[in-house]
Amino acid sequence: MARNAQMLIDLATEIISASEGSGEGLGLRNQIYNSSCPKPMLPMLTSMVNGAATNREQLLAVAEEDGLFDNLTDGCLPIDDHIQELSVVLYECLLGSRRVRGHSPIVELVKSRKKTLQQTLAGRRKRGATNKYSPKKQMPRFVRVNTLLATVEEAVEYLKSFGMTQTPTARPSSESNTIPPVPPKTFAIDPHLPTLFHLPSNLYLHDDEFVSAGKFILQDRSSCLVAEALNPPPGSICVDTCSSPGNKTLHLAAIIGKEGRIKAFERSTARLATLNRRVTEMGASHIITTFGEDFTDVDPSSETFRDVSHVLIDPSCSGSGLVASQSADVHAKTEEDAAADHDAVSDLAAGQKSIVLHAMDIPSAMAISYSTCSVFEEENEAVVHDVLAERSDWVCVPVIASWPHRGIPGDGDKYRSFCSNVIRATYVKDTTNGFFVARFERREKVTKEA
Repeated sequence: MARNAQMLIDLATEIISASEGSGEGLGLRNQIYNSSCPKPMLPMLTSMVNGAATNREQLLAVAEEDGLFDNLTDGCLPIDDHIQELSVVLYECLLGSRRVRGHSPIVELVKSRKKTLQQTLAGRRKRGATNKYSPKKQMPRFVRVNTLLATVEEAVEYLKSFGMTQTPTARPSSESNTIPPVPPKTFAIDPHLPTLFHLPSNLYLHDDEFVSAGKFILQDRSSCLVAEALNPPPGSICVDTCSSPGNKTLHLAAIIGKEGRIKAFERSTARLATLNRRVTEMGASHIITTFGEDFTDVDPSSETFRDVSHVLIDPSCSGSGLVASQSADVHAKTEEDAAADHDAVSDLAAGQKSIVLHAMDIPSAMAISYSTCSVFEEENEAVVHDVLAERSDWVCVPVIASWPHRGIPGDGDKYRSFCSNVIRATYVKDTTNGFFVARFERREKVTKEA
């Protein structure tokens, strides 16, 4: 365990350092998926990276008040050169697992002061200098069955072979969409997403046969909404405009099956490498063709988009909904919160809108799904509103009718005409990360089907 712990610390440190120094703006999520971390340990690495990066200022303040920096002896490593690693180890000691495992000099330093560091954190919380402790947000361990390599029935039998019992799937209701804790040795299938399994949150999947073989994909509940919202018929020709690291692309591939085709765009060279690797590992290379370019730079009337009927758009966003993997000490953004950096979010929204409008110019496109992992209105309902104002030949149609958490009407009921058609997700209401999904259809398609 100590060896694995040090490996995770080293990877988390490398990812945070690379993200901070990347002129390409390579995000944490893509760094994680592009790392050498074993697939079953990705959730642990994700928690460490997000926790250390988000809480660094608070963690270093605890270390400074504790006197950790004052007690360095001559010959100790230069601490300023190891701030990222120190943040990772402090996160594990104070906010994560509350354990200090590994063997590096930084680990030994923090281990020697673990008790006083935790006492200092408690004292800061008591006097209000640091956020008070609340239990870490807990979600089930979500795994999606990759139906390109296994059936749901095979997955059920696989879990049962370990003595696990399938519990009845909770019936969705207009009152609640939350998921209760999954008891040990049990599992359930999501009521809205037929290939998504709920497993106990602390289930250890290291070296799991189905995960290693690509038959189980570790994917958040909210992330699975996007492909289900688009739901193209088997054999469809689709486009994914912003593909890496590829979970949504792979989900879409499973829906359209082996006769379908996906043109997956990714403009970042590093992220493209991640996408290509995962497409091969998950048995989808015969369905997905990758393009290392910006989707919006390609003429929508070009041969590249010939016969494309469905487009999946999950563009860069503020990430304001991604709080479930972070410490509960971090304030979770809600649908009522305004963006702290209004200009940055406005720039993102402008880019998001341009991608949707570009997709609508593909002559054969009939349906588009648009999603973000943001809770901010400006990136969600406002984008839908502005797109519809410019393109009267497209409409926003209802998506995943069973999902009870719908969009917000906005000030003065600005979005009243379509808010019940789109869906939202939050940790509080849906036991998942913050998310938004809308579906557009060409008006002639809607009229023809009416």
